[in-house]
Amino acid sequence: MKHTYFFIVFTLLFSSFATGQKVLTTNSGQRILLVDDGSWRLLSETESITGENSESGPSLDAFKSPKQGKHPITPDQREKVQELLTTMKSDEAQLLVNIEMTTRKMNQLIKEKNNTKNDKDKTQKLKEQIAFTKEEIKNDEKFYKETSILINLSNDLLEGKVKNHEKAFAALETNPGSTEAFNSGMGGINTIAISEKSSAEDKKSARVINYPTTFPIEKAREKEDTYECEIVFDGYDEEIGSNRKEVKTQPFFSYSQEKMKPYFKADDYLHCDASISKVGKKYYLTLKIRIRSKDANKTYGALRANENIKIHMIDGRSVYGEAINSDKGQIESYTGHTLYTGIFQLDKGDINDLKNNYLDHIGIIWSSGYEQYDIYNVDFLKNQIQCLNK
Repeated sequence: MKHTYFFIVFTLLFSSFATGQKVLTTNSGQRILLVDDGSWRLLSETESITGENSESGPSLDAFKSPKQGKHPITPDQREKVQELLTTMKSDEAQLLVNIEMTTRKMNQLIKEKNNTKNDKDKTQKLKEQIAFTKEEIKNDEKFYKETSILINLSNDLLEGKVKNHEKAFAALETNPGSTEAFNSGMGGINTIAISEKSSAEDKKSARVINYPTTFPIEKAREKEDTYECEIVFDGYDEEIGSNRKEVKTQPFFSYSQEKMKPYFKADDYLHCDASISKVGKKYYLTLKIRIRSKDANKTYGALRANENIKIHMIDGRSVYGEAINSDKGQIESYTGHTLYTGIFQLDKGDINDLKNNYLDHIGIIWSSGYEQYDIYNVDFLKNQIQCLNK
């Protein structure tokens, strides 16, 4: 997770156009600016937000050189703890956001139940939803508390306050709650409901994180009138040892926060090209993201393996893709831009849904927050998939 911001004009980068904002403070002192649509970002140590409704706490910097203390750890151990700390702080922030958003959802369900007392069937369904939602909150709170404890332990290790290093590292690596978070990079999001067709029994045994969908569908969004289908590779790929077919990479979406637009008049701050490919029987969506800053890593952080993107369609349905790679971003020498590549596996059933539908927006989980992007090229994936299947 990243928590320093490189330029004041970008301090509202993860804000949305939603009317409501709330500042949350984690147990470890991280401050989170949460927007009503579920998007969030970290606040820097000195940053203040108008209308802030929670007390600000100290901001922990995982990249700040810590004190050596009486019981210093080795450079290799320090690097390992820093890596775990970055992940855990991202987990802690996302879990607190989950708790806040799910609590809002439960309160709305309770309100709805109280207004439908005369409808026994609907009341019973709402009671079941409320019970399931309470269980979600309970699970998130458990992981949240465990992660906060491990963050404090990590900071104590870095500051040389822990005498028994072996015991501390064992706790970091084998704690039941943290193990799931470390493997997934998002507080157990590797058990997210990838398909909305999951059975009720599956949902009971997995932690389900539902992302809100509040972006309006704008009339100005028009699909492309023409699409040039071009296959850039179709054959046996010796490097991966499998047949591979790939559609040409083309522009997918771009984004500039409203306050940044005066600084980027000719082009957007963030631009993404994408392509669909098939390797063997598996489908992949590759996102090539260009951010017009050499310091983007300080704001966005990294794309991490096992994280999920959410692709929301105009008919209200969503599909998810799971990242098979990690990318901390590479700076392009002659432009100073930061380049990210994310490769996300898509289920075959989701491919069929995308092939027959138009897009609304896409949500990406960065290590520093969750951000949604409107899609104006609404038939992009529809065209790419049809091209791939020719």
